[in-house]
Amino acid sequence: MTSHEDLISRTSIVIPVKDDPLIFRCLESVDEPVEVVVVTNGSTAAFVKSLASFERYPLEVVSLEKPGIGAAFNAGAEKTSGDFILLMDSDCVFTPGSIRAMVTGLGSGDFSRGRTVFSSHNWATRMTARTREYTEDALRTRRPNAYSPPLLYRKDVVRQMGGYHFDPRLAWREDRDFELRRRSAGLPVAFVPGGTVIHKPLSIRADLASVRSYGAGQHQGERLGLLPRMSPRHEVAKTVRAVARIAAGTWNPLLAVYPVVRRLAFVQGYRKAARIHTASRPASDGGS
Repeated sequence: MTSHEDLISRTSIVIPVKDDPLIFRCLESVDEPVEVVVVTNGSTAAFVKSLASFERYPLEVVSLEKPGIGAAFNAGAEKTSGDFILLMDSDCVFTPGSIRAMVTGLGSGDFSRGRTVFSSHNWATRMTARTREYTEDALRTRRPNAYSPPLLYRKDVVRQMGGYHFDPRLAWREDRDFELRRRSAGLPVAFVPGGTVIHKPLSIRADLASVRSYGAGQHQGERLGLLPRMSPRHEVAKTVRAVARIAAGTWNPLLAVYPVVRRLAFVQGYRKAARIHTASRPASDGGS
């Protein structure tokens, strides 16, 4: 029988980063003897050099000149020597024992999904944290998925998912494409509540900017044929479920309205990407 120590020794963590100094807090929170691969994603030379000052344990550093989260995860995955890949964000930290919990939770399966808990320090960041909790945390939604991070999976499982980790053409929503391929392959996800990472406080402006980017990524994915077309009926139903869940769980009217604001931001990002694509088509067609 394979021991947990053996599984941990065969695990590699992949962390994309641009110029985020929080990466050092993330690296310090790694509490298991695993391989760690950091992918600098369009970072400055000074930031790449600063990674050399980290001496707690050896780092594998891969540098990409052109930013792209999908391409960064792919580059990191190719560099790993382990059989299991744990995807992590640079602005999150592992809670003690969370890496071991995810490895243990994987068992004989293919995917182990942890939790992202958003920290907060004022009313605005508390609102985004609570909204993310009620819309993304499987403890609330009861729907574990293979979105990342924190996500641990068997490296060779992508053979059943189209043969690749992430599509580098997607700037956003690359994890949505990954999740849809996972579902299509019929591969289960083990939800591991103990595999918790803590995300930095997220302001309303930053949260809505991310949501608008998700909308733009949705349009890009549809245009590339990677994502199904957005269904207004489905999006409305999803928003109504989120509002109902938050209203029942918090009894906070302001908090219950925020998912509607987020949905409008998503649509705004989607429509802006559509307009940009439409405006660029005549020039592209003329040059072909």
